[in-house]
Amino acid sequence: MSTQRRSSPPPRSSELLRGGPAGGWLAGWRLALRMARREVRRDLGRSAFVWLMICLPVAAICTSQVILASQDIAPAEFLDLRLGNGSARLTWAGIRFEPSTEPNLQAVVPYTGDELSLAEPALPIPGWGESLAEQQAAVAAWTGQPAFVLTVAGAAVESSGELVELLGIDADAAAATGMARLTGGRFPETADEVLVTPAWTSRGLPATGTVTLRGGDAVAVSYRIVGTAQTRLDTVIGLVGMPDPQAPDRSFLLTGDLPVSWADAVRFAERGFATTSRAIAADPPAEMPEMGADPRASYGGLIGTGALLEVALVVGPAFAIGAARQRRALALAASNGASVRHLRRLALGQAVLLGSTAAVVGVAAGVGVGVVAWQFLSSDPIQVNGPLEVPPFVAIVLVLGTLTALVAALVPTRGLGRLDLVATLRGSARSRPPVKRARWWGLVLLTLGLAGTWVGAPLDALGTQLSFAVWFGALVVTVAGVLLTLPSLLDGVGRLAGSAAAVPRMALRDLGRQRGRATATVAAILGGTLLLGVVWTMVASIEADIARKDVPQMPLGQAELWSGGRSMDGLRQAVAAVDPTLRTAEVGESWGWSADPGSEEVEQFAALRPGCEVDDVLNNPDVPEECVSLGNDSRTVFVAGLDDLVWLFDLDEPQQTALRDGKVLVDTSSPNHPMRRGVNELIDGRLRLGHVTFDGEAHHPHTLEIPALAVTDELIDRGSSSGRFGAVMTTDTAARFQIAGRNEVLRVVDPAGPIGPDLAARLAAVVGDSQSTIRVERGYEGSTDPYVWMMTAFLALLAVIAAAMATILATAEQRPFLATFAAVGASPRLSRQVATTQAAVLALLGTLTGVGIGLLSGIPMALSATSSSRPFGPILVVPWQIALGLVIAIPAVAALVAAICVPAKPVLVRRTT
Repeated sequence: MSTQRRSSPPPRSSELLRGGPAGGWLAGWRLALRMARREVRRDLGRSAFVWLMICLPVAAICTSQVILASQDIAPAEFLDLRLGNGSARLTWAGIRFEPSTEPNLQAVVPYTGDELSLAEPALPIPGWGESLAEQQAAVAAWTGQPAFVLTVAGAAVESSGELVELLGIDADAAAATGMARLTGGRFPETADEVLVTPAWTSRGLPATGTVTLRGGDAVAVSYRIVGTAQTRLDTVIGLVGMPDPQAPDRSFLLTGDLPVSWADAVRFAERGFATTSRAIAADPPAEMPEMGADPRASYGGLIGTGALLEVALVVGPAFAIGAARQRRALALAASNGASVRHLRRLALGQAVLLGSTAAVVGVAAGVGVGVVAWQFLSSDPIQVNGPLEVPPFVAIVLVLGTLTALVAALVPTRGLGRLDLVATLRGSARSRPPVKRARWWGLVLLTLGLAGTWVGAPLDALGTQLSFAVWFGALVVTVAGVLLTLPSLLDGVGRLAGSAAAVPRMALRDLGRQRGRATATVAAILGGTLLLGVVWTMVASIEADIARKDVPQMPLGQAELWSGGRSMDGLRQAVAAVDPTLRTAEVGESWGWSADPGSEEVEQFAALRPGCEVDDVLNNPDVPEECVSLGNDSRTVFVAGLDDLVWLFDLDEPQQTALRDGKVLVDTSSPNHPMRRGVNELIDGRLRLGHVTFDGEAHHPHTLEIPALAVTDELIDRGSSSGRFGAVMTTDTAARFQIAGRNEVLRVVDPAGPIGPDLAARLAAVVGDSQSTIRVERGYEGSTDPYVWMMTAFLALLAVIAAAMATILATAEQRPFLATFAAVGASPRLSRQVATTQAAVLALLGTLTGVGIGLLSGIPMALSATSSSRPFGPILVVPWQIALGLVIAIPAVAALVAAICVPAKPVLVRRTT
């Protein structure tokens, strides 16, 4: 008799795996990755596309971040360029001032333009002489540490007109090691010897022989080239010579061990020096402003955000198609007991495999390309750049790139818990009908999101992080609402096509059935166009706001040269050397009264209208609207010689006589520009000007009456600008009535017509240096930041690629259906027409929704950005050119790609799905 042994129960799966739950988790992912590797090999085309669409944008982001970070010169990097081996640098200003804080230059002169002439002379330094050697010794004795003099002067090469900077430094001294390095020849020994730098030779200028330069005084000076040098400063240097006592920029480098603090900088400012110091950078004063955010970094962030968004939206359809192809294998696994967690893990295996490898390779390739590209970009000797820098942000990009792929792959796996095993195994699985609740939820989210984008406008969306976060969150809600309503929209489009021709009817009805793929394709195109709609709505509105506030400073085509305290005769000679037919006039402006023509003290004046007193228009923060006039409406008096005024303003005989008799021509017309508020009025044929003198804390109002002749703003605009000047008088009249006028501007007029860019460049080449500027009036010229265009091109390219690649994938998925058409006798043209129609409709829907939401969401941002404009108020400009270009180009590209991808002779196969 035999006994039957009782069989033991089979071991549980967790007991077969060592390590407990952790071991089971690892084994599950190991299996998922093995299956993912097999699926990748089976479908290399789609897998390669997914891998590239993750790798390439990540590489582009990292490349841009490396280049932007390297281009940006941080304060610490600026100190190295500015100071070399020194601890501080004192720049001679010659005036006494209270230093103003600035992130880079540390303690700087707060005055500009005409304010410089009103500043007090600096306190004398013991031993300060006329020669640079005496001044260097005086600075060293006064500061108690070694000082080293260097000068910088601008000049123009006589033979070519090229503008160059001439560095004056004892290049042989140890203190110059960090700023100038001899690379060939010998050091200069006399004032007429120079070294040339790569910035000089890169312009095709000679590296040997002699060269003649003209400085700001138009005097020609010849130099002999004795060698070559490499410089490292905060400005581009063309020549290196001996220190020049006539150079406008004179500095003393302190090379001792004593730190120069902010208190020292205040003391130096009384002696006429602006200060740059490492000690101030290490211990800045409380009022030191922070370095403002570089807008290029913001554009880089927008580019990165848009690129990652496009990555998610572009690879989403690819993972959706992959999930559809895996549906039968997943159904088999589910029928053998796999849980939803196991199914989702199997579906995510490809995302982990492709996303992680693509992100790692993309970051490595992007950084490598950025490093190589920076070597070429920084090799330009006429640019000042910072050192190569790889920002830590690339590590964040690595993580975000991988997470983006995982999220994009996770979305198609949401329905695995509701997988119909029987239908899937039979090959008859169909898209689920759109959920009505999802449609209504989408409409609710769309409405709330668009309303939410307007919530930030009263909070000043550009001024607070909270309001921007509210706007961005509302934008995300808006996009979610659009995506929820898209399936119903596609289903409705298919129903509306019932009365259309055969081809569009079949194409649109198929889109209604393939709602998941179609929604992913639309979303892929929507992302980039949405960002472009927002950005360009803001850019166009801000540009229009700037344009409407622009007031011409002189007639179009004329130019002004600011003398900077130099000889007017020298400026005239320089202009005549360029073109002897050019006419010039010494012009100036006056806004105050002075008891002593030689004094630096000037009291501001303002015109008095009937019923207004001096205290109403001066020393009053709230001037009554009926008293706003010349002097307190931002307009001043135009002052020049009689002959110059006659030809500049084309004066008739009575007006010439009035000026000759000591009268002033006064614009009494109503304001013709919103930026102009005041109205000038004459009282008994006289212009009444009020000014105030001070005696200690007491002030004494005074009234000055000048004979006047009323003119119109049209006359003022002939020779100047009625938005800048409200009256015209001769220099003799200004002197007689003690009107403080400063004729420091040389007006240049070409009798042949407006001054063109070539002539302006030649004028700048002759007179241009650090103390002289030239301005040609050309009206408002828009200047959209090139980084905006770069971002636009990048996002538009991604949108086009999204449309093309999504179309390719969709067409590949449709091949069995297209083959069925061919099998029943349809021509290849029918297949192409169906694919082209679907691609064009999906791209059109994606572009219209993206641009539309972008415009609607960008409106509150644009209105908020321009709401502070006075007296205009907010302005809105719709960038219809950009929108129209996107709406036409992207669907056209999608349709073209679809037509190309559909084969002329489809392979006839038996449909299994």
